[in-house]
Amino acid sequence: MRKAKTIFQNGTRWFPRRESNLSFWFDSWTSQGPLRQVVQGPLPLESEKLKIKDVVNESGWNWDLIPFDLPLNYKKEIQEVGLGFKNSPRIQFFLCKCCHNSVGVRERIAARGINTDVTCPLCQSDVETISHALRDCPTIKDIWIQLGVSSHRNQVMFNSKTPNPSLAKDIVHRATKFFYCAYFPEIASQLVAKQIRWEKLGRGWVKLNTDGSSLGNMGLAGGGGLIRDEEGAWVVGFARNIGISSSFIVELWALRDGLLICAHRNFNAVEVELDAKVVIDVLSASKFTNSLVAPLVDDCKQLATQIHQIRFKHCFREANRSVDKLARMGATQDNQFKLFLCPPMVLVTIFNSDLNGLYLTRMCTESSFVL
Repeated sequence: MRKAKTIFQNGTRWFPRRESNLSFWFDSWTSQGPLRQVVQGPLPLESEKLKIKDVVNESGWNWDLIPFDLPLNYKKEIQEVGLGFKNSPRIQFFLCKCCHNSVGVRERIAARGINTDVTCPLCQSDVETISHALRDCPTIKDIWIQLGVSSHRNQVMFNSKTPNPSLAKDIVHRATKFFYCAYFPEIASQLVAKQIRWEKLGRGWVKLNTDGSSLGNMGLAGGGGLIRDEEGAWVVGFARNIGISSSFIVELWALRDGLLICAHRNFNAVEVELDAKVVIDVLSASKFTNSLVAPLVDDCKQLATQIHQIRFKHCFREANRSVDKLARMGATQDNQFKLFLCPPMVLVTIFNSDLNGLYLTRMCTESSFVL
């Protein structure tokens, strides 16, 4: 250990934060060692005492405090040091999603099994990835240039220009002006209370409600469904244990099970209700390329053709509570598949509230244009 002490000391360095008390010149915080070794001759007294926190401001590095130009390779490395600048929680959360590849751009949506066009809707020439949406898209590049971000960064890094301490405020001002004057009118939204309930059907129709439950994405999963007649009476319910799966796949499993029962019982007129709009969109699409779930989608489409009259409808969760309960039961039950010819005890209260037309209040967003 003693023999390796010198090697260890020479090879270690600090990773400073914004309020760091490390010496700007004498502590080893760059990959090439202390910055003092770059300077030939004595340092000015006021510069010699500088700490890292003294050379940092809200806009970045304050190069005016450094009495001479550093070599470009050192300066570039210093510019790239992440000092943990103060950001709002919303910005921090967005940056975290970017780092974990979780921003909902089209390429990420398609990677999760949802059938969608991955082409950027702005430029129509490349795949909409996170980096494309934030930086590489020609339309986005033009906006950054108009805001002055790109040119200002280059001037600071390569021409030793002093950082603009009010750059952030200037960007917000320009963006606001662009939004109100050059883009589109403001969209004002407000929450409106809507009354939601399970709705009965016309004579001769039965309604199939299905739902899937996944305890976390790729978690313990189950599907469930319920068929009711025109008066809302219980016909048959079911629950399936699917194992470990995603919420999208379990929604498809539950729908497949429900359509299979309807086909076997020769129901001529079926309305299918589910709260996963993405499933309805997939079924209405002429082509679906995700090989993982394509067999389930094809089964659902084929089973639907066996029913003389069938229509699919999206509903809110408040109108789908009975099957949500069945799906949760399926996720934890021992049997792979269960049929229920009458409501289970844990479901009686919810089922009766649907049967009696009980309304539930849901707060929905209502948008209007303000010119």
